[in-house]
Amino acid sequence: MKTPKINISKLLNQIDSFGEDAQRLAVSITNATADDMVADAKTKAPVNYGQLRLSIGHTTARVGYNKSFFFANAPYSAFVEFGTGAKVSIPKGFEELASQFRGKQSGNFDTFLDSIRDWCRKKGIDEKLAYIIAVSILKTGVKAQPFFIPAYLQNVPIYEKKLRTALARETKKYNAKK
Repeated sequence: MKTPKINISKLLNQIDSFGEDAQRLAVSITNATADDMVADAKTKAPVNYGQLRLSIGHTTARVGYNKSFFFANAPYSAFVEFGTGAKVSIPKGFEELASQFRGKQSGNFDTFLDSIRDWCRKKGIDEKLAYIIAVSILKTGVKAQPFFIPAYLQNVPIYEKKLRTALARETKKYNAKK
């Protein structure tokens, strides 16, 4: 997937020039798109305990500040998105985003091993294998399971289309008043 090259700020400024009703419309489009991104990311996110899905959300845009920040704040979100170790996979255009998580770790081996034991129990795997699985993960990493970036890439073109439609509608209304 390719990073969209869309000048959303320019579109929003053009819509804003039509006044407060147009601004409210743009904010509503921004918030609806952010809701869609969250729903899509939650659908795509792998589930073990559900903490990752529960951590996905967005801030609410408002008139005067038409920005919504889409996030996944589980401590391991980036490791699920990009993978770890030799299995890291970073989509083109997202290297800078991924670089801020490189080498970051939290917890210790005992906590990690306990998590693997829990996972083994849940999957019906003999807990005696937890240590071997944990060491294997540390040596080779885990495969990326992208959920966040695909949801973003899926929704940005739709967002642009909705903003362009709103701009056309506002332009038509303005021209009809002349």
